[in-house]
Amino acid sequence: MYKKLIIGSVIALSGFIAGALSRQPEINELKKQVRSLQAEVEKLHGVIEQQNNQIHELKVRYQALKGWQFVQKSQQRGYIRGSIMYQYALKEYLEMLIAADHTGEVNLNDSEVHFYNAFGTILNKGKITDKDRDIVINYISEKYKKEIDSFQEPDLSNIMEYIN
Repeated sequence: MYKKLIIGSVIALSGFIAGALSRQPEINELKKQVRSLQAEVEKLHGVIEQQNNQIHELKVRYQALKGWQFVQKSQQRGYIRGSIMYQYALKEYLEMLIAADHTGEVNLNDSEVHFYNAFGTILNKGKITDKDRDIVINYISEKYKKEIDSFQEPDLSNIMEYIN
């Protein structure tokens, strides 16, 4: 009985070993596929990480461009505001000259005289000092702040009629 049990066990063990050995190529193939899939997963993780870095970089660039655009927009507003202010200064200056031509006399208060002299120096000599610039800016800003802030250009039609 022990012999049959031992023989049965040996046969079972040999069958198991034979079965395992006969399936070993399949097991080896499966292990190879698992290693290949693990390598592929690692590559995909690398690609995903690289894409995340690129997305982060693009977001940073986008924010920088938005900031740059804001700065450019602000500068353009400043240029436009300065140009409109210059147009109002020219309008005031020419209206003072036209009024003096019509009446044959100059009737200007102190702030108008200071403006006239400062803007005349800027216009005729092409020389801008801080003092003259400040006088012109203060005079024009006091008189036309609302129009300048709303980027409204002056009406120069009366001056153009007079010139023509």
